[in-house]
Amino acid sequence: MIPKNAKIRNLMIAKGLDPQNILYDHLSKSRLIDELIPNGTEILFSPQQLWDVYVFVYQKLGALDQVKYNLRAQFEIYQDVLENSGFSRSDVRINFNKPVREELFVPERWHIDPACLIQ
Repeated sequence: MIPKNAKIRNLMIAKGLDPQNILYDHLSKSRLIDELIPNGTEILFSPQQLWDVYVFVYQKLGALDQVKYNLRAQFEIYQDVLENSGFSRSDVRINFNKPVREELFVPERWHIDPACLIQ
């Protein structure tokens, strides 16, 4: 189960739901993603960067093992849509096996992909 926020999560636990059945709360996940990819700026990041952020956030929340299969399936569809829509960038292929480490997201390394900027 994925409650909307920590307050709802705590109410669910107080009502007897086993905390092991709650992967994370939606608001916490959204805030972590928004720190790295502000809402509305997704187009400025490469598909690989988007994948890396989601993997990183789910790792931080301790939920990656539970969501990785479905997350990968969603990103494979995204990748196929980009490839089949005539998307001109060459970096639509996602390396799903690339290790994602926290040092990738330090300000000196984490930035908008210049290839995504519309000229």
